[in-house]
Amino acid sequence: MSQQVVAGMNYHFFCNTESVTRFPVNGAAIVSVYKPLKENAHITNIREIN
Repeated sequence: MSQQVVAGMNYHFFCNTESVTRFPVNGAAIVSVYKPLKENAHITNIREIN
């Protein structure tokens, strides 16, 4: 995880992934989240890692 202060906080999480299919495929992704100072957090990007 990394973070940076701007007009809120940016977070980046390394996540293990698994597809929701008959034959699941495992992988990894970086999920970016932005949390404004006075609002709820929201996902801004999901990047798969090959």
